[in-house]
Amino acid sequence: MLIGIIITVVGFVFTWTPYAVVFFMSAFSSSNYVTPPVAVYLCACFAKTSVVWIPMLYISTSTQFRFSLVDKHVSDKLAGNSIAGEVANAPGTVRKIEKNSNTAQ
Repeated sequence: MLIGIIITVVGFVFTWTPYAVVFFMSAFSSSNYVTPPVAVYLCACFAKTSVVWIPMLYISTSTQFRFSLVDKHVSDKLAGNSIAGEVANAPGTVRKIEKNSNTAQ
């Protein structure tokens, strides 16, 4: 668990550090220096990729999350009467009823 926390924190710091550096350079530099807009844009985009990377790092390092994901997947297969199973069986049920009503006439 500790390794997962450390990897998540390192991933967060890695993605947000370039944005923080560019921000502080633009905030505390002299009035003669202008931060290139492309640098700000690229750093901001990279920082916002942490929305994708942090959960992926958590999923890859958390054994408890993986076990719960596998358990739910297996239990859905074993249950057999999930919503998807009922929807898949619905057309066959309708056909059986139509065949029975045609034979009764």
